[in-house]
Amino acid sequence: MNWVGNCVTIDDNALSLEQRLNDWNESLTLSCGQYSTQLSDVVSFTGCVNISEVSDIELSSISTNARSIIKHSVDEPDDGFFHYFIVLQQRGSSQFEQAGRRILLNAGDMTIMDQRLPCKLIHDGEVKHLSIHVPINLIKDYINEGDIDVARKINIKSGMGFLLKIYVEQLDFSRHHDNDQLALENDQQSLINLWGNTMPNSDCLVTRRSMSNIQFNQLKIALYQQLSDPNVNIEHIAKQHHISKSKLYRFFAKQQLTPNAWLKQLRLDYASRLMKEKVWFNKPIIEIANGAGFNDLAHFTRSFTSFSGLSPHRYRTDYFKNKSI
Repeated sequence: MNWVGNCVTIDDNALSLEQRLNDWNESLTLSCGQYSTQLSDVVSFTGCVNISEVSDIELSSISTNARSIIKHSVDEPDDGFFHYFIVLQQRGSSQFEQAGRRILLNAGDMTIMDQRLPCKLIHDGEVKHLSIHVPINLIKDYINEGDIDVARKINIKSGMGFLLKIYVEQLDFSRHHDNDQLALENDQQSLINLWGNTMPNSDCLVTRRSMSNIQFNQLKIALYQQLSDPNVNIEHIAKQHHISKSKLYRFFAKQQLTPNAWLKQLRLDYASRLMKEKVWFNKPIIEIANGAGFNDLAHFTRSFTSFSGLSPHRYRTDYFKNKSI
């Protein structure tokens, strides 16, 4: 069983089948509770469980080609707090059974799982899903548990269902990237409010601030994904996310930056990260500059020197020199 960050992967060749299954079930227990696993093809069994935390929200990502994962009984969590899981199917198809209900989850579908109840997931080939853990004790003042439909699809085509999916995808993006770099706004209460608004009779209120945070999270992610494009137009992308020019500048003014200054800082920080990767050590600085969205080496050198206090060449050389000491 190999740990990569918080990810446990099962190595087919290193361990016996019995040990692989024990390790796999142990990793499931850490994230979701006591489960048993049935395999369709023991030779090619693969599985990975990643447990992460974004702000105050816990997430678990599971990918496997196991035939089924079954929870037979209720098990008390180590911390004493049971959870609802907001589940996003990210790849493949799974049949999910709980509370006498059965649904088919395809990529992009969402549902709710109750940690207190037995359940069963039957997979069609390799699958991947993301679970957002919501402590049950935190929702009682906002959501009537009688309104929570486990093993029913959340309507992601409705306004709030769509926003909930967007928010979950933003959490997934944050767990793969340095959230300090993008400063995405995520918090458990906003998540609960969004989820509650997909149900009738909830007292949840999705605030204007939460809606604005979702918009700007999407804008930041879109800009991050286009860092290598030196001609990216922030105002155009903001408009695509229904953010007016005045709102765009007011938002970044709170950070004492213009939108373009923020993007430049993001690019320089990204360039500094590339220079710390071994694969980039022998590559020309201009390639790193281009990868971060600078098409002029002199401009990049001046900007990076001002940003870090060192020239790009010196920054990279010193980093690997100190690392080898």
